[in-house]
Amino acid sequence: MTTDGRWSTWSSWSICGPDCKYHKRRTCTNPPPTNGGRPCQGKDIMTTNCTGGLCRDVETDNEKYKN
Repeated sequence: MTTDGRWSTWSSWSICGPDCKYHKRRTCTNPPPTNGGRPCQGKDIMTTNCTGGLCRDVETDNEKYKN
């Protein structure tokens, strides 16, 4: 029997990373596609800024203080 893949529920948001973004994921495992079934459509990750655009560029800041 052919079974099309379906998405799992989204994970919780991750903590705010050093890239000033957080992420949540889902997997194509509810159920996974089998016997020639179609894979899930869409993205498996969602990313958004977690600082409201206020994140500083650490590399740029470090360059300012090298000399």
